[in-house]
Amino acid sequence: MPDLEVVLREGMRQAVPDHPDTSGLAQGARRYAARSRRARKVTAAVLAVAVVAGGLATAESFRNRALPPAHPVEHLDCEGAGSHAGPVRLAAGLPLSAQVREVLVCPDRTPQSVWPGFLHEDQPVSGAPQLDYLTFEPRGSQAGCASARPGHSYRLLLLLGDGRVSATDNTQLRCNGWPALDRYLVALGDQAALERAERLGDPFPRCTSVLHAQVRPASGRPPSLAKGTTFGQATACYHPLADPHRQPASDALVVVRGVLSDLQLAVLDAELARHGSSNRARRPCPAPVEGMVVIHAVTSEGRAVTLSQACEDTATVLVDWRADDTIDLGPALLQVLGDLGP
Repeated sequence: MPDLEVVLREGMRQAVPDHPDTSGLAQGARRYAARSRRARKVTAAVLAVAVVAGGLATAESFRNRALPPAHPVEHLDCEGAGSHAGPVRLAAGLPLSAQVREVLVCPDRTPQSVWPGFLHEDQPVSGAPQLDYLTFEPRGSQAGCASARPGHSYRLLLLLGDGRVSATDNTQLRCNGWPALDRYLVALGDQAALERAERLGDPFPRCTSVLHAQVRPASGRPPSLAKGTTFGQATACYHPLADPHRQPASDALVVVRGVLSDLQLAVLDAELARHGSSNRARRPCPAPVEGMVVIHAVTSEGRAVTLSQACEDTATVLVDWRADDTIDLGPALLQVLGDLGP
């Protein structure tokens, strides 16, 4: 009987040759390696996309948490809009009304406020030329500023054209924000006067805005009001003006309106009956500071005329804002006009 161990060795030798043919194994290994490389590349690409996408999603999620997307605002209010807004740089050379829809001042109501004035809540300036009258110079040189205690007094909100809100503390503005606040109070009062004029039922001329008005230089044209011109009706308006050397201490500065009586019109007509308007040269004089009297009149022929105060303490008025077309009012009418002011 053959030895069992010999039989087993012979069987294993036949099953597993001493020098087996490995060509098939090599080809299989190459196919496996190629599949492995492709799988690794695809896996790496998938992982890369997943990492990038996940990173972008995470970054976007982080940004959304850190800086919530601003929802467009329709109107400004001191309680909601602008509570977390930051400053925005406005474009130079463009009027403010082309970039901003509303401007609102939110006063500091705490005892620490350094401004003693008062403003009703949520009364924004929203029209032109009122918006274009405003200025927001950044804090810099304090030369020429009113002597006032520095400190917090209000927050300035700007509603931009795209619905975003910009906010600036008064301490970030020139002169602690007093010039900006003074102009805001003037513009707010001018806007209120126009809104009030729309509801008036009398037929007399309205107090139209003069915030955009500019004196026209000498043109060489003859005077526009001939001798003997008479007025059928006229309204005298006192328009407050911003004074950069004054600390605002009141509410919105309203426009004061007064209709000229027949007797007052007669005084004005008497002056025109003697001379009419004139091209006489005037000595330079300081422009009105606290306010300006403007007469909106209609001649007997139906022509609308504007007579604006040229200087604060003189009887000279400009016809339709022309520097070379003037009238010297009599002392009686000058006194009447002076009574309109504060």
